[in-house]
Amino acid sequence: MGRTTSSPKAMMRIATVAAILTILASTCMARNVLTNGEGLYAGQSLDVEQYKFIMQDDCNLVLYEYSTPIWASNTGVTGKNGCRAVMQRDGNFVVYDVNGRPVWASNSVRGNGNYILVLQKDRNVVIYGSDIWSTGTYRRSVGGAVVMAMNGTVDGGSVIGPVVVNQNVTAAIRKVGTGAA
Repeated sequence: MGRTTSSPKAMMRIATVAAILTILASTCMARNVLTNGEGLYAGQSLDVEQYKFIMQDDCNLVLYEYSTPIWASNTGVTGKNGCRAVMQRDGNFVVYDVNGRPVWASNSVRGNGNYILVLQKDRNVVIYGSDIWSTGTYRRSVGGAVVMAMNGTVDGGSVIGPVVVNQNVTAAIRKVGTGAA
């Protein structure tokens, strides 16, 4: 068989996909993630432990800890059932009113890519996504292996983004074409 090689850019994409799959795998029991194009309609929420991120019937997007509101979009309008909050493909998270007009946004537009909004166990709601920019000055590691620390850094110090690992999930990044870890 011929030798399979992979560019560092391809390895970075594999690492990014592995990190996203790790996040998604940790949500099998609880719904705490929105991906591209997904949204919350009136009465729907993301939940993790004591936290709830809900699109209320009054068009207000609110983060609760138990029953105490700790953040709100302040878009509430009495009797305006039909609003939605959408994680867009451009990285922006937007609340739309019943007529489809944007009434609040995260202002996180980064261009089309792969983005996810996560309600985390630390009470934070975060949008993770595609690389925004790179100098392309990555450093190859010995043998083509990518070693990634829990803080998202790769051998050589470059940052590939946040890595979220659930205590019940084990992830391995394998060298392409070999099956070896």
